[in-house]
Amino acid sequence: MAAPTLTGTVSGNLAVLYPNDVHFEVTDSQGLFQGGNFYLDTSVTPATYRASLFQEKFTTPGHFTGSLRLRLCLDRACTKPFSGAPIVVPYDVTVQAGLALSRSAITVSAPFGTVPAPEAVDVTTSIASTGWTADRTTPYVSSSRPPRVDVVDPGLHLRTGKQLQLRFLPERPGEYIETFKVSAYATYPGNSPANPGREFVETITVRYLVTPNPAVDIVFFPASLDITQKQETLNRYYPHHFVTNTNVSAYFEGIEYLTSAGNAGPYNSWFDESAMQSLHTCHGPPTACLVPGLYTARLRYRLTTASGARLVYFPINLTVTK
Repeated sequence: MAAPTLTGTVSGNLAVLYPNDVHFEVTDSQGLFQGGNFYLDTSVTPATYRASLFQEKFTTPGHFTGSLRLRLCLDRACTKPFSGAPIVVPYDVTVQAGLALSRSAITVSAPFGTVPAPEAVDVTTSIASTGWTADRTTPYVSSSRPPRVDVVDPGLHLRTGKQLQLRFLPERPGEYIETFKVSAYATYPGNSPANPGREFVETITVRYLVTPNPAVDIVFFPASLDITQKQETLNRYYPHHFVTNTNVSAYFEGIEYLTSAGNAGPYNSWFDESAMQSLHTCHGPPTACLVPGLYTARLRYRLTTASGARLVYFPINLTVTK
């Protein structure tokens, strides 16, 4: 917030004064403001003054009311005050938080096989804010699957909404601690490269507890792929993942094509699990495309548990349009 400037008129025997001889003293009942520069202009009628104030650094948000008491003096120490009553100026100031979160700690518990619902955190910024960002700060080394907890729309750099959503993915039984950094940026009138504004930072700590559940051996996420795609030669990527329970392993064996709307184009080869989980509705040359309609397939996995091995399937449903 910019400190206010006070202006007004001055009367009296001003001919004996030099503008630089006039000083002023500020007493603030709340200690929010202190005296700055004082300028007296006797070249106009009536004579005017302009007094600038310096504000203290506001470290606590809140609503403050008080009054300024101004005395004009002939010296900086104000040992020679002007006659007359001091000027009293009331003020009403609301200091907004640069950044405030409704929650800084979140605990989520779910049995293995259950995906927790997203958690919401309300984000409040000041009127000077240009937006805010949210990033996970917990190191994550796996490149084969997304983080178990992450912000929704992680690629969104600058956010202007009022809420942050955190989504969860299935995970093996255990306790996982994740941290996120939320930053808000504020700019002020008169900003310069030397004074570009200020960054406000808050941290969210998430405790994700996955409890044992021996009734579930494997969880796919999403539970299936339900895709609508046009006839086109471009490959589209549809990532999907799975997590197995403790002491359970899964091995991808192959893909089974179940139903087809026609036998044109890649009707028995439209999904490629090994090529970054990609899908194509046309191939060539010469170009040949799947006819519009519904196609179904499933990925086959061999699951090995303490009681033996069995097959499990991940369904894929493709609707082709023109």
